[in-house]
Amino acid sequence: MGIGGAGNAAGGAGLAASQQFGIGNQTDIFLIDENGDLDVFWVNSAGPWNGPLARGPVAAPSAGLGR
Repeated sequence: MGIGGAGNAAGGAGLAASQQFGIGNQTDIFLIDENGDLDVFWVNSAGPWNGPLARGPVAAPSAGLGR
C-alpha cells in the first residue's frame, strides 16, 4: 500500500517513523518532499493513511535530502 501521492518525494527518499504517544494507536511518518517541506503522514490503528500535512520549509528543494 502506498502512502501519499506519486511524485511527493524522490524515489529512495529517507523516511522517519514514530509512534504518536498520547493519541491512541497512531503512527507518524516524516519525509522531506520535492519542495523542501517537512511532510507528515499518519495512520490510526489499521485505518487509512492520512496526509501529507506540510509543516513548512526545512531545506532547499535542490538539497538532495534522502537521495
